[in-house]
Amino acid sequence: MAEIFFLDDSSDEALLTSILLREANDNIEPSFYLTFEELQSELDQRFAREVSFPELIAIDLNMPRRDGIDIVKWFKGDARFDGIAVGVCTGSSDPYDRQRSFAAGADFFVVKPFDHKKLEDARSQADDKRHMSGAHHS
Repeated sequence: MAEIFFLDDSSDEALLTSILLREANDNIEPSFYLTFEELQSELDQRFAREVSFPELIAIDLNMPRRDGIDIVKWFKGDARFDGIAVGVCTGSSDPYDRQRSFAAGADFFVVKPFDHKKLEDARSQADDKRHMSGAHHS
């Protein structure tokens, strides 16, 4: 089962994403976090208990207190998360937001709503980035 974490301050968006993903694929287990602190706490607990991390983390670009770009940079600066595809899932289709996301180290950039097709796009973008950088899937 593929575990995917979403960081989005909209509970409505979380519900919609959950419905869309579960309708399309029973092998996906989405988890939703409304704040960066909630997500960080979950990951810290998993690390301490040596529990596996999710395959993918999708971050909303427009988060309160700490924006999605800053959060992507935080993940990319911590070697514990090297094997996780970390990217942006946003309502913005602005090319500047896409450019900023990739410049911050994002492995993918997809526009909401996040459905099964967008999940495949995110996985494909992350795989392409891994192959271009010479990194191997662990």
